[in-house]
Amino acid sequence: MLKVIIIDDEQWSIDCVRDIIDWEKNGATIVGEFLSARSGFEFLQNNHDIDLVFLDVEMPGTNGIEFLRKIGGSLPKTDFVFISGHDKFEYVREAMRYHAVDYLLKPIDKDEITRIVKNARKLRERDVVEVAMRAQ
Repeated sequence: MLKVIIIDDEQWSIDCVRDIIDWEKNGATIVGEFLSARSGFEFLQNNHDIDLVFLDVEMPGTNGIEFLRKIGGSLPKTDFVFISGHDKFEYVREAMRYHAVDYLLKPIDKDEITRIVKNARKLRERDVVEVAMRAQ
């Protein structure tokens, strides 16, 4: 089961991501919801086994790009997906520069979230198979 967290300064946005799909049916569970980059950052510093992070770009204090620049390298097995109301190419380019796996515009589309979760599951399953094959 994939472990997922959501970081967004707007509760309605967190609720939307949480409620848009049946996470368990898609092989994932939301283990944390954070209304600030700071609280999400603190959580991730102590929980390195998170598979997928949905992260707002524009937040007070530390924005999503700065957040990923600070923590991304220390979590190489965690996939980061930006969610934003801004479709500025500059934001998308910066997100990709820091190895975000996707960039979703609000309002979030159910099919896009489902695709991202399925892709993350496939990558994790492939990693497990590769590790098992190397152990033989």
